[in-house]
Amino acid sequence: MIDKITADQDWLDRLLPEGLPVPSSTIISGPGGSGKPLVGAIFLAAWLGHGGSALVFLINSDRTYAESLLAMYGIIPSEYRSQIVYVDFDPSSDSIEQIQPDLIKSNILKPDLLEKSIESGVDLLRSPESDLMLYGAALNILFFSPTWGEKIFERWKVILFQPGRFTSVFSVSTSAFREKIRQLEELADNLMYSRIDKPMTFLFRVARIKGGQFVPEEVKVPLIEETLLNLKAESSRLRKRIIPVVSAI
Repeated sequence: MIDKITADQDWLDRLLPEGLPVPSSTIISGPGGSGKPLVGAIFLAAWLGHGGSALVFLINSDRTYAESLLAMYGIIPSEYRSQIVYVDFDPSSDSIEQIQPDLIKSNILKPDLLEKSIESGVDLLRSPESDLMLYGAALNILFFSPTWGEKIFERWKVILFQPGRFTSVFSVSTSAFREKIRQLEELADNLMYSRIDKPMTFLFRVARIKGGQFVPEEVKVPLIEETLLNLKAESSRLRKRIIPVVSAI
């Protein structure tokens, strides 16, 4: 079993000299388009590289986008097929469908389908929950649903913050549902913030680590501006597509 996650990125390892504790819950918070999934992908890549398994929730992105983030940090997804299962959010569905050996399609707006999706992912990965990471971005997109938003928010709180069940890394946007985001920030074992300063400077800081040391300094993340712009544009395109759909359910 992995007992900590070291990022293998000099700038982040300096902020987290003891790594990220396992098991623990991590929330990366900040305004929309502030690069949060880039940091989340670092932790996911490190977890996979050390032999861990992951259930990756595709909420506002597709598989291609998620795999492009992993590739930035040395993970070739085709070499890790047995360690990753993707859960593709399908708001039009009333069931769970296994599309590929490593791909589930599910309407995770509904609490029972979310739980069943996790159960299916655990079965497909053949991994105990303690060795599994739950990973995702833009969790608060689910809260736009007038029917399911409050219910799924409460269920995610149980899933993410139940002590010892999973290791989790999720990013959330402070651009919407600020009170709900505040609750997630308070409940998380580990809390981090990102923001973009002009002109396109990616800034990041660690605010809390469960029982571990960290450097509470805001640092500039070394990233090529073109890469950040491209990823931001793709994320914005996908977000604009899914929010109106969820808001109508």
